[in-house]
Amino acid sequence: MALIGFYIYYKVTERDAKLQKDIESIDKRNAILKKAISQNYASIDVFLTNASATENNPTLFKENFNKFFNITTNKGDNMLGNLLDVVNENYYNIIDKLKRDYPNLIYEELALCALICLGFSSSSIGIIFGNTKANSVYNRRYRLRKKLNISPNIQIETFLEDTIEQLKTLKVND
Repeated sequence: MALIGFYIYYKVTERDAKLQKDIESIDKRNAILKKAISQNYASIDVFLTNASATENNPTLFKENFNKFFNITTNKGDNMLGNLLDVVNENYYNIIDKLKRDYPNLIYEELALCALICLGFSSSSIGIIFGNTKANSVYNRRYRLRKKLNISPNIQIETFLEDTIEQLKTLKVND
């Protein structure tokens, strides 16, 4: 009887520890997302304030727009500075996996993966990266495809979706 009681106590304690770990993980994730959202709202406010000050100067507006959204400037001092954190948290740590499996990926390539995960179109990605030529995004995608060793008959979107699905399956089985 004592053995059964000990076993039940052990299982309850084990389950309690796992639940506590899950709660801490959720709290951490919520803190990251909350910070990202509040920073993005603050950034939007600054951008809109600056936009109203440049409404009669389209060139200055375009320059400010590019600084604000261009992901290649300042590696995080822009609207999309938390992009990698948000995508990583919402897509089963895909950014961490890409960093681990493909250590030669640079920030812009990880950001491109994140934007693709979020479903951004090539034209939107071009605007975010500050590309003025239509082929620029396709060139970025081609270089990314080579670094990820993706076969030509598989789209980057499919590769990322499959990777997310694998990560999701691993998470469920944990």
